[in-house]
Amino acid sequence: MHDHSSLAPDAARLPLLGCITVGLGTAVAMWFVGYLTHMPGVRLPLAMTAGLMTGVQLAGGVIAGRSISPGVAGGAIAGLVSSLINLLIIGSIVASPDQPDAVRENWWMMVAGTLAFGPIVGALGAFIGTRMPVAGAGTQRWLARLAVVTAISALPVLLSGGIVTSAEAGKAVPDWPGSYGYPMFLFPLQHMTGGIYYEHAHRLFGSLAGFCTIVLTVSVLVKEPRKWVKLAAVIALLVVITQGVAGGMRVNKAEVAPVDINTAVEEGITIDENREIDTKPAVAWAIFHGVSGQLTFAYLCVVASFLSPRWIAGAAKRPDSLMRTFAMLALGAYLLQLFLGAGLRHTGHAAFQHSHVTLSIVVVVLSLLAGLRARARHADVRPMKFFGTLMAHGVGVQFVIGFIALVVVLPHKDDPTHIPSLIIATTHQFLGALLIAATCIVFAWTTRLVEKGAVEPAAAAAA
Repeated sequence: MHDHSSLAPDAARLPLLGCITVGLGTAVAMWFVGYLTHMPGVRLPLAMTAGLMTGVQLAGGVIAGRSISPGVAGGAIAGLVSSLINLLIIGSIVASPDQPDAVRENWWMMVAGTLAFGPIVGALGAFIGTRMPVAGAGTQRWLARLAVVTAISALPVLLSGGIVTSAEAGKAVPDWPGSYGYPMFLFPLQHMTGGIYYEHAHRLFGSLAGFCTIVLTVSVLVKEPRKWVKLAAVIALLVVITQGVAGGMRVNKAEVAPVDINTAVEEGITIDENREIDTKPAVAWAIFHGVSGQLTFAYLCVVASFLSPRWIAGAAKRPDSLMRTFAMLALGAYLLQLFLGAGLRHTGHAAFQHSHVTLSIVVVVLSLLAGLRARARHADVRPMKFFGTLMAHGVGVQFVIGFIALVVVLPHKDDPTHIPSLIIATTHQFLGALLIAATCIVFAWTTRLVEKGAVEPAAAAAA
């Protein structure tokens, strides 16, 4: 099952995979900075947002300079990769705010400027990076890093999705895959207000995560020798596509009266109660979308574990059947709790609430048992120790936030503009996703604990 051949570093193939990985990571970070600085109520000046995003681009170049050889050329290529991805959001600036099928006259200057700016800043950052200690990597490590970047790209999707649900902005944009008749990537920035901003940004982040998953899947199919890992990567792509379609079906299954985009912007649409009737299929798709979103992130984290050199080398530790049982029970409890939480957020039904609160006690106990055992009995296996600690400590924080949600969020469940409720509910959902992912990783690692002395020398050298 574990084929560890052909995993040694390959300098000849290093630059392209490394540049793609750094470029994707830079783009994910830049998009997230842009998202935060344009949040309703924040809205920093465009020049300030551009400055912060340039800083991120420069940092990406520094990373390229320290890890890719030749450094300056690697930084320039990584900058070009991030610029190509950033064209997807440049579309919101070059699009005409009045005509869905038109762009501004100077659109080509913005596109050309974006394509030129990224490589220049990336090369500058790489020049700085080459003056620092160099930490190169082989093909397998770059695959692992690409998988980590892909998993991280799903975090803004979860965060923005949580805000969409908390703000009840799930159908602020009533059509899919377009947005008020505009192609998704040409929806004007001027129209991204209120709930429209939350929902449309969530779609863009989903597209970015999908693109990262495509790149990861292709890279694994080309570079990874283990057939079962190739299958796992293909499944990851199918899961991400399914998640995107589920989000679109949640919108298209609702009965929504047509609204002109200018009217929507003037109203600052956050809740669409005056123009929509939620159908049972729409609610069902919403619950499925909420559950599958967190599971998609968890699965991407597990795939990243499969690709890590530590996994390939194995863990020289006697298999622990009790550890596996604790992790499996904790994971089952988390999955049920996830379904109940999604049902509560999308329906508000008391049965979901009572079940969710009651089951939280079971989740705390099982997460503590699994997390503490992983940390105490397998401290020499770094992923087990780290994610076990996250399970043990994180579940306590999650329980406290859940209690605060009962006191703060529920009394304002009909007021999505209540900022404390929005922050607490979204934080509770986001931390839950991290805990589920940590539990999945710990459970996966319980299958990789091997007998002492059973690790293949070649595989150990790859780590």
